[in-house]
Amino acid sequence: MGALITYLNIEHALPYERLSQITHDLLGLTISEGTIANKLTYMQQQVKEVVQAIKQKVIDAVWIGSDETGTMVAGKNPGNGCGNRLLPPIL
Repeated sequence: MGALITYLNIEHALPYERLSQITHDLLGLTISEGTIANKLTYMQQQVKEVVQAIKQKVIDAVWIGSDETGTMVAGKNPGNGCGNRLLPPIL
């Protein structure tokens, strides 16, 4: 349940009230917004070390990738490749 709640909240930006409604409508479970908040906090703690390790790998990298596709420069879109750099493996 924690993974589903986290996925819907993070990936689809669903607010707590909507998550509570979805779990009730689809799964028949009544979950309060407070329980959802607690579950998200718990899930955040579960990935904390992995997130920190990835962050440190990016900070230590010689090259960091960026994607500026769609960025306008002087009123024009320079297209793909503007600002792209190689990103070394982070794991």
